Amino acid sequence: MNDKIQNKHHIILYIPMCLLLSYWGYMKVALPVIPDLLNSFQTTQSLLHQFISLAFILSGLSSVFWGVLIDRIEIKRFLISLTIISIVILSSIAISTNAWFWGISYIVSAILMGGLIVCSRSFVMIYLTEEADIKKALTMPMIAGFSAAFFMPYLSGWLANYLGWNYAFLIIPFWLIVLLILLTKLPPSTQSVDKNMGIKDNINAMINHLKNKNFLFSILGIACISSISQSYYIAIIFWLMSHYTIAIQNLALYLFPLLFPGMIIPLFIQRIYHKISEKHMITLYIALLIIAALIAITISLNFNITKQANSWLWVIPGVLCSISMVCLIPILSFRALNTVKDHYNSASGLLTIAVYSAGGVGIYITSLITLNHFYLEGVFILITTALLITCIKKSTESSQ
Repeated sequence: MNDKIQNKHHIILYIPMCLLLSYWGYMKVALPVIPDLLNSFQTTQSLLHQFISLAFILSGLSSVFWGVLIDRIEIKRFLISLTIISIVILSSIAISTNAWFWGISYIVSAILMGGLIVCSRSFVMIYLTEEADIKKALTMPMIAGFSAAFFMPYLSGWLANYLGWNYAFLIIPFWLIVLLILLTKLPPSTQSVDKNMGIKDNINAMINHLKNKNFLFSILGIACISSISQSYYIAIIFWLMSHYTIAIQNLALYLFPLLFPGMIIPLFIQRIYHKISEKHMITLYIALLIIAALIAITISLNFNITKQANSWLWVIPGVLCSISMVCLIPILSFRALNTVKDHYNSASGLLTIAVYSAGGVGIYITSLITLNHFYLEGVFILITTALLITCIKKSTESSQ
């Protein structure tokens, strides 16, 4: 009974934590202000697009050493320390005077936020004990992340329009101050502190996790679906800015249909799984990806002069990809984490690498695609979906 009460207490605390650990929200704050950054810094879209790509990649890879620090100083102390540092560093973006200062500050901030994301996943495995609570909790970062990924850029667009782009980057530091207050309410974890844990040990723990084929192929599957959807969320603004005139405060509206599935579907996902088998659901999500690819190719072939197409048409493939990601990642995450018996932070780090580093690679690929050659996005989705199918098949075989 005490465990159930404790679980409920931790879940109640975990909900606002997820809202504030919303890394996706942070990464997308910059999107509506890209036009202002281009004018202020006299730079190119491709440079800013690739800064964001590198930020994703490095933030994911940074989990190699974040896990070590968490293990050595305990999760609560780590969260409080990193949040204080993040408030200072993220605030520096607002005083950027050139593209390179902005880009480096943005990348460093992304790496710091990556440490918070590692905690948001390992928190579930460390503080919760009931399987049902763990499954529910694993959906919370997704709901929070997708919600923040829309509302943060929506707010930043309005702030940039009325006050200037600098103020847009103060949203996340403000949220982190609230998070800092909440973290003081978090009880110390029961996780043992390993003062001797080093980066080499963390890498060895990750390698041991990857020796488990179920874990390995589940992680690779997450990387595939993340590279498609994460890149689409970032690229859509760059694609539209090149060919359409859209008010800065309205740019985030194009993100809403892409992100809405992540805000609403996790609330009902468990009920859906009770009625439809996992195998049939996976088949449906893969079918949506293939349809998305075919729509992207069809739109491109029929609207070779992009101004003839309604700007919302380019959003449709991304919505289908988003639905697939929202539904597939919890399935594959549970498959992976359910096989983990210890070293939860290193396992969480691998999930972070799969989601964000793979997303960063996808973002770089889409930075080379324009609306004039949008069929290439369809080709990218088809190739990645083929890899995803292979990973899911291998994961299923290894679990039998």
